[in-house]
Order: sequence, then structure tokens, then C-alpha cells
Amino acid sequence: MTSHAPKNSENLIVNGTFDNGLEGWNARQVTWAGGRARFAPNGNLSQTVSLNAPGTVKLRFNVSSYYGIGGVRLSIGGAYCSINRAGQYEVDFTADKGGSVDLILTSQGAYDVDDVEIYFEEAECQRIQLLKNGGFDNGLEGWDYDGEINIVDGQAHLSERSRLIQEIAIKAGTPVLVQYSILTSNPTGASCAILEYGPHWNIGSFPSAWIKGSLTFVAPEGINPTHVHLQFRLRDSPYSTPFFSIWTMLRFGHAPQQQTIWRKSERICGRFIDRPIPINSHPQRSDRGRLCRRVREMYSAATTTTRWIAWSAVPP
Repeated sequence: MTSHAPKNSENLIVNGTFDNGLEGWNARQVTWAGGRARFAPNGNLSQTVSLNAPGTVKLRFNVSSYYGIGGVRLSIGGAYCSINRAGQYEVDFTADKGGSVDLILTSQGAYDVDDVEIYFEEAECQRIQLLKNGGFDNGLEGWDYDGEINIVDGQAHLSERSRLIQEIAIKAGTPVLVQYSILTSNPTGASCAILEYGPHWNIGSFPSAWIKGSLTFVAPEGINPTHVHLQFRLRDSPYSTPFFSIWTMLRFGHAPQQQTIWRKSERICGRFIDRPIPINSHPQRSDRGRLCRRVREMYSAATTTTRWIAWSAVPP
């Protein structure tokens, strides 16, 4: 006997028509009977299917030669359907998680089963924003932090060994998607972690380029507590970053004429803002003295968002 699958659906059961005997099934007190599975009393027939996510499992099967009751269930959840007559059955089960699931048919009496089909409809996933102020529009509101962190233009700028932490509420078995954008001034590294349950992800980066990324975490069953802490941390940099640097010069251009440019870079909490100062010739000692004094004045008057001011060899 055969049946037709619903349009745009896939039958997850292997050999549900029993054309190939009991291949694909685990059977006890069940035999093959000319294209059907024949249950003796205390029979058990099962098959494992894979579900991509939580959702609805629609089961179809046909019972004939009915001489006693039985039942059908999934290995997850507590739902159970009684087999108490001959005829076609259509049952919906709710799967509260994805993964491997067993379909289990049992008998107390005797009957035949044929045309077993399972179709799966994934539950619609409505995203819920778990973080408060993830865009840092309201400064560091909602975040705890260690180290030196400042907000500039809606961005959280972390110094070395600093970290951002926020407590979020989660549900066991539900995927949590963490999305972020990161930029570093040196090819250093950062990490993201769920502190209570151990996963740590290293986040790579490229200097002066925003990198977008995402990570997925699924809280294990039976977790306690249901509140966890998401952490972003900037690790130590292997590069030397002087607090105050001056008089770095770059010569560039094509021979025979070359041009010398002094370029001021303000590093504001990890972000470079470059401002060129063209000078036609190498500055005289008196000019250098005035520039030094000017830098010291700027440093003295700097706000808390200014980490260091440097002259760097960066072409305009």
C-alpha cells in the first residue's frame, strides 16, 4: 500500500510502506507480513528521525487486522495516542526541541501497520532582543564593566584587559544568537563568552576595519540558573602601544622629488582619527619645540576619552 506526501513536504520515515521488509526499523515481537508490519502482543516497533528545530510532527499510518489495542508516541514529550481501531490515523505531536527523535509504536493485542509517514513543520521563530542598550545609544546603561571603557559616537571603546558584561535571561534548549561588530587598532584579539557555562569564542579582527560576526549558544537542559552573563573582552595586545609618542616621520613619493608630511593621529579609545599637517620641508628645531608644547597643551586639556596622542607614519 502507498500514500502520497503533502505538497512541499518530506516524509522523514525510511521504508514506511514496508516494501523492504523491516529495513530501517527496530522491531521486537513484530514480523513482516507481505508489505505490512504485524504486531504480536507486547510488540514494539521504532525508528529514529532527525528534526532540525522545535516544531510540529505530523504522523500518519494505517491499521488493519485489528485484534487488540496499542499505542504510538515520540521519545520526547509526554503525548501518547491510543491505537483502538482499524483504519487511518493522523496525529500531531509537538517537539519542544530539535535533534534525534524516536517514533515508537507498541501493542498489547495484535494488529498490522502500514503506510507510516512523518512530516515536520518547523515552529516559527520570533526573535526577541535579550540585550539592553546593545547599540550603546545610552552610554553604558544596562552594562557592567571592568577596566577602562568609553562610549564614542555610539561605540564602546575598550582598553586592554577591559570587558563588558550584561546579564540576560535564557530558556533551556532555545538558541541564543549573539551578533556583533568589532574594530581594533592593532591586530590584537577579543573574546565572547557565556560565563556560567564555559563556551568562549575567540573573535579575530583586522586593524581599522569593521568586522561583523555572529555566534550561537544553546543552554543545556536542566540549567540553573536561567540567567547568564554575556561577556565581551579585549585581551592583551602583543604590540607595543606607547602612551605618548611624538616625532615619527614618513617620507614618500617618487624620485627625484620627495615630499615630507607630518601626520597627527589622535587615538581615541582605540580608534584613530588622522589629520594631516603638510610641511614643505623638515621643521626647524624651534618649530619642533612649538609643536611639542602644543601637543603637551592638547594632552593636558584632553577629555577622558583621549587615551594618547601621537604623530604616526601614516600617508594621507
